Amino acid sequence: MPRRLRDERGLSSVEMMLLLPLFALLLFGGLELGRAVALKMALDDGVWYAARYLTVQDPWDETHAVEVIEMAVGRAILGSAEVRVEIGDDGARSFGSAITVRAEADLPAAIPFLSPHPLTLRATHTQWVEVYP
Repeated sequence: MPRRLRDERGLSSVEMMLLLPLFALLLFGGLELGRAVALKMALDDGVWYAARYLTVQDPWDETHAVEVIEMAVGRAILGSAEVRVEIGDDGARSFGSAITVRAEADLPAAIPFLSPHPLTLRATHTQWVEVYP
């Protein structure tokens, strides 16, 4: 066997072992980023729909608004995320008054070594009451 071939045996295995962690990090990092984007979009949609419900249907039905946000987030990601909702207004919740819906959710990392702390995502929407008393 020529000397050159004997010296290069196992070279591809060594190269693969050096590059495999980098590829794994890119793959799992991309998956985590995708989960975060999906949660952010779902949280934003849920907050918008909740604010729209409060301003068009019933300005005092906060429980349904919270359910709308939780349902939107629950459909978007695998697993679960705890959603915290805050609904603020400028007083009477009558025609023309503003209602602000804020929500935040923690996204725990599916792969703990990528991010030891959960990522907190927030969404806020303000709309004006359009329903007459």
